[in-house]
Amino acid sequence: MTRNNNQRGPIPGVAIVIAVVVFFLCAVFFSWTFGQEHPRIPVPVQILLGSIVAALISAYIMLAGYVNRDARRRGMRHVLWTFIVVLVPNAIGFILYFLLRQPLLGRCPNCATTVKPDFNYCPQCHHQLKPVCSGCGKTAEPGSQFCPYCGTPLAGGAPPMIPARP
Repeated sequence: MTRNNNQRGPIPGVAIVIAVVVFFLCAVFFSWTFGQEHPRIPVPVQILLGSIVAALISAYIMLAGYVNRDARRRGMRHVLWTFIVVLVPNAIGFILYFLLRQPLLGRCPNCATTVKPDFNYCPQCHHQLKPVCSGCGKTAEPGSQFCPYCGTPLAGGAPPMIPARP
């Protein structure tokens, strides 16, 4: 399965382009502003201060882009999480996202349907994703030789899920 061109890295290309444009605009604006308000500050220091502020704003934009792409990859409400990250102040939105995000989705090895990692069977083809113990009836991790709950040998076991691509 191929990826779209705009989904090559963890940060969307649009977010990178916006961050670069905002960086240059903010660097010029804040350098000029520092020069107007504090004319005794040397020009290199004005440029440095403007660049630091611009870098912080650009990093914030790229982190919001990362959250948008990562939430989409995990099957979460990506637009809602992007708004939360952008609108909740003091990086609390970022902290909430990283504390509450769901595990990555996988793919069924039989039909390649996207499935959540806690599913035991594929909802599309009913393929067994995790081995089930014949002794106690509980599921084990793919590739397990013995049931972790009662020690019963597992027959064959299910192959591991294929990680879903973003």
